Amino acid sequence: MNLKAVQKVLAFFAVAAAFGFAAAQEPVRGGTLDVGLHVAVRSFDPHKAPNQGEGWVIGLVYNRLVALTPDLQIAPELAESWEQPDPQTLVFKLREGVTFHNGRELTSADVKYSLERILDPETGSTKRNNYAAIESIETPDEHTVVLRLSQPNSALLAHLASTSASIVAREVVEANGDLSAADGGSGPFLLGEVRADNSITLERYDGYFEEGLPYLDAVRMVPIPDNQARNASVRAGDTDLVTFVTANFISLLRGDTRVVIPAEEGSSGQFYALFFNNQVAPFDDPRVRRAIAMAIDRDLIVTVALGNEGFPLKAGPIPSWHWAALDPVYDEPDVEAAKALLEEAGYAGGFSFPIRVWSSQDFVLRTVLVLQQALAPLGITIEIDQQGDWVTYWSAVESGNYVATIQGIGGNVDPDQYLRERFSTGVGSNVTRYSNEEFDALVNQALLSADPAQRKALYDQAQTILTEDSPAVFLFNMKQTEAHRTNVHGFIHLPTLDLTSLKSVWIDD
Repeated sequence: MNLKAVQKVLAFFAVAAAFGFAAAQEPVRGGTLDVGLHVAVRSFDPHKAPNQGEGWVIGLVYNRLVALTPDLQIAPELAESWEQPDPQTLVFKLREGVTFHNGRELTSADVKYSLERILDPETGSTKRNNYAAIESIETPDEHTVVLRLSQPNSALLAHLASTSASIVAREVVEANGDLSAADGGSGPFLLGEVRADNSITLERYDGYFEEGLPYLDAVRMVPIPDNQARNASVRAGDTDLVTFVTANFISLLRGDTRVVIPAEEGSSGQFYALFFNNQVAPFDDPRVRRAIAMAIDRDLIVTVALGNEGFPLKAGPIPSWHWAALDPVYDEPDVEAAKALLEEAGYAGGFSFPIRVWSSQDFVLRTVLVLQQALAPLGITIEIDQQGDWVTYWSAVESGNYVATIQGIGGNVDPDQYLRERFSTGVGSNVTRYSNEEFDALVNQALLSADPAQRKALYDQAQTILTEDSPAVFLFNMKQTEAHRTNVHGFIHLPTLDLTSLKSVWIDD
């Protein structure tokens, strides 16, 4: 075994030990891992597909310049190193010998093409704005990429570590029109069979650049949107691993000797909120939105809906354990103050509104029941509109065809992803259609600074504006984890809810 291979094995077992995995067994090659997903996957194009389930597949088929470690530090991936000679320049040195699944070597030209494709408005990437600071891309040689920025951007590396910044093969895009049903990646797995029931088989790529990986022959993913059915499947052994073990099932699976909940269970960069369409009455009035924010009991929601397996969001969307969290604003419900705001807005008698929910999220339905009770003293009634199909449900929300909904927005690492990416004017991920010039200025200014203290002060101001305007009512940060059978080894839970650690997973009998 060469030095590089030894270092890789030692690094893997060091991470495994840090996260509570037994390192006594030698990894075994082969086998198929059956994974139960909580959502169906509709596209494999990393520059267009915005949803979590799609990101799970994309993260295994594609690579990015950089990646995130379990403790959310930036780590090398396609770029073996990088430097920042000045605040507006990033220089990446690419690994040599990396190949796409079609056998062609990945070079700096592919990085340039991929980033320019994301920035092209014609691509329709909802994440385009995250990379807007990239003014030009230079490729002085096949393994060097230079990004020239229009201004400093302290969040750019975190964005480059997301699946939306995957590096793709130009010829595959051009041959297929896009990558919605094609494989233009260099990742540990090839895109294999996609069946009519939306099950997806990923096959090991033997030319993957990390020596010896992946261990599995294949990963077979099948959507099981019903929470109870999905969790029952891993207990029965019908699946080897399931995603999105919601709070109310964590304790059940934790007590099952046939099942493992990974170390660091449930840590999640996802926030759940009651999102309003800010362009539809009565939610075009911030006084109405804030009245609702003031009237609800977030601690009660966490107890009733999550069985206390979560954290109430009593200010902005950033959870209390994050360095950029805002101090609590809503410690206790204030119904009288909420009534006064509604009267000022002309809704003293209350009103009724529909809330669109995805029916597979039973904890969301329980949350709505708590909200109904909390808002009744204000004369506000909620009509529940359950949607059974995720794609139909979320497509309507993305297009603005909704009044209110409760949903989790996840994969967040940097405050920029919690704030600017979700609530800035005109940003593709801003499903509320919220717009506030002062908020925009603050989150944009925060990108210019590399000083955490200065960024924290700016983000505190931005979150204060969000609590005052309440484009969404922030509810909770829910523990959210995966679960797998005891014969599955090497899986690491990531707060981004990423499944890229499947490249290091192996199974025994």
